[in-house]
Amino acid sequence: TRPAAAAPVAAPPPALRLQQVSKRFPLRGGDSLEVLRGIDLDVPEGGIAALLGRSGCGKSTLLHIVAGLTEQDSGEVWIQGTTAQAFRERGAVGYMFQDDRLLPWRTALNNVALALEPGRMGRGERLDRSREMLEMVGLAGFENAYPNELSGGMRSRVALARSLAARPGILLMDEPFSRLDAQTRSAMHAELVRLRDLLGMTVLFVTHDIEEAAVLAEQVTVLAPRPGRVVERFDLGRSAPPRDGTSPETVETARALKAALGEPPADSNGARH
Repeated sequence: TRPAAAAPVAAPPPALRLQQVSKRFPLRGGDSLEVLRGIDLDVPEGGIAALLGRSGCGKSTLLHIVAGLTEQDSGEVWIQGTTAQAFRERGAVGYMFQDDRLLPWRTALNNVALALEPGRMGRGERLDRSREMLEMVGLAGFENAYPNELSGGMRSRVALARSLAARPGILLMDEPFSRLDAQTRSAMHAELVRLRDLLGMTVLFVTHDIEEAAVLAEQVTVLAPRPGRVVERFDLGRSAPPRDGTSPETVETARALKAALGEPPADSNGARH
């Protein structure tokens, strides 16, 4: 007799799933502005995914919806197989804004600890965790420095440490490195990949920078402008990030992303592998 066939192993759910997410904002006079229309997106567990698009395509709004800062009008958001609201109640979503938003009257240590203050953690434990995060991002010894005593890159590291303080399973980033010079931005790309590997988290970041998406992301979703819709999706997982921006493969990826940005909006989601 033949041995029984092994039962198929179910694929794990994506770390983040958006299904037909749409959003309008009310305007004066009773009108409304359609910002997002029917967004579908799957981000694999442990992946680094980018939302790429021109200004006005709803990238930041989509990130705010995932973070719970804005509520979608329709559609579903799932994080690690559960509803986004249930997941967020565990405090497991980190958010890094475009501006570092450090409080000037707080030291680096206390700026990181700010992310832990709404919870039940005692002050001593908050500070211990914050020291650990600063050490993790390479700022051991700068715990008592104030923001005006730090370089732009160091301030970004403090902001990154703060977004990681709650040890999130999902890290959302809204153009976090756009204000940095090219050399510092490259160093932060490498730092982000190192921390992703160390902490096993999933990263979704917003950018309008084609080269940043080509160098840093493993998956890129290109959005058309208003209302934001998916034009094309690129799987860039062939080589590990951060990639050499001058390599032929990365240059070709950047060319394809640029072409997708210039295409007219499509009604359905596409994929390129």
